[in-house]
Amino acid sequence: RFKRIEKLSQRLNDAQRSRGLHMHRPPHGGLASECAAWSSGKPLSRILDPDLTPGDFVRSIRQLIDLLRQIAQTTHNEQLRDTSLLAIDSLNRGVVAATQGGQS
Repeated sequence: RFKRIEKLSQRLNDAQRSRGLHMHRPPHGGLASECAAWSSGKPLSRILDPDLTPGDFVRSIRQLIDLLRQIAQTTHNEQLRDTSLLAIDSLNRGVVAATQGGQS
């Protein structure tokens, strides 16, 4: 899915460039694999690499959970709401749940 998002972003940048518009910042999938690993239940010790501190990881996951909550609260699409809530449940565990307001 991320590859499709990257291709869409590139097409959007091409269209913006051809019209002389300010180009958006392309998506960065830097934590996509780490988020997927965490949501599937892998321990933090197996996810982190030397460039990713536990604090940065937790902060990023908390931001993702906040975004998912906003989607769940504002969408009229029941499937999207349910998927967002399931994603929150899978991400909000361990050290993430133990941080500021971590319990959903």
